[in-house]
Amino acid sequence: MIVDWLSKPQSVDRCLKTVFFEGYDYVHSSALAPGGDRVFLCAWNGIRGGCLFVHDLAHHSTLQTSVRFYEGSHCTISDDGRLLAVGKDPHHRIHFYSAHLLKELGSVGEVPGFLRKLCFSPSGRLLAAGSDGTLKVWDTANGELLFARD
Repeated sequence: MIVDWLSKPQSVDRCLKTVFFEGYDYVHSSALAPGGDRVFLCAWNGIRGGCLFVHDLAHHSTLQTSVRFYEGSHCTISDDGRLLAVGKDPHHRIHFYSAHLLKELGSVGEVPGFLRKLCFSPSGRLLAAGSDGTLKVWDTANGELLFARD
């Protein structure tokens, strides 16, 4: 189903907006769960701000979560599908959630500037964040900053 949508000449952003939700201007980022059953979307509206949506592909239902974020945010999911990272809040922190329950598990930070990319290592043990001129890597088990390059 997703492959069919992505093969169309229209943009992925427009396609996701059309299929998944109304009232939001564009998708900042999206993360497909490893099983292919859910898509997590960071959607933005200039008046309401950002909101995380979860779309269940099997049941064609969309949940607008209470997870809020600011412009320049991204989401990513670990390869095992257990952890979801969403950045960033007004304090430039990245928050971790249980991908199944959407329960917050903790946060790490700070990521200065515009957040460009978030990604987990294949094991889910590390989280890397790239922003304007900065790369940071944290241990997801204890939140320890392992690497920083400005």
